[in-house]
Amino acid sequence: MGTDYYPRTIIGVRLPWTKLFKKEWYKERVPYTQLPARHKERCDSELHDTATFCPSCGCRLEREHMRIVALTPEVTYDNDEGDIEFHDWDVSRAGEPDDYADIFIGFDFVEGEEHGVLLQIDVTAFDKKKARLKADLEEIGLWDDDSFGLWSFMFISC
Repeated sequence: MGTDYYPRTIIGVRLPWTKLFKKEWYKERVPYTQLPARHKERCDSELHDTATFCPSCGCRLEREHMRIVALTPEVTYDNDEGDIEFHDWDVSRAGEPDDYADIFIGFDFVEGEEHGVLLQIDVTAFDKKKARLKADLEEIGLWDDDSFGLWSFMFISC
């Protein structure tokens, strides 16, 4: 077991996680087939549909789950993979999805890469890309001139 480091650089805006997402808690009934054997053997199955806990054996009949919900329909979040999408922009998250994480939306100038070696940097398209990013983010009220810049951060996987 080791540690992997993944550096990331993006030209764009840095936004607090809370401007794009919120956590939503919901309850789900535990499927009867996943209940403990002690419950199935001696408890009334009719209780399974209404109670949070079984009054006879105390086993939990409901689970609480958390999902992440985007605050705007243009932004999507995959709760299984943790992937974020916004149009065709590069989107990265620094930190776990919580109130202190940052979301970076933007672009990079890398036109190609081979075996980790940068092949070409295209700086001529900078103004066009920035204008298009600004228009897309202004449409949903998230553009901020002060948050636009060159952002560099690192993912660390243990």
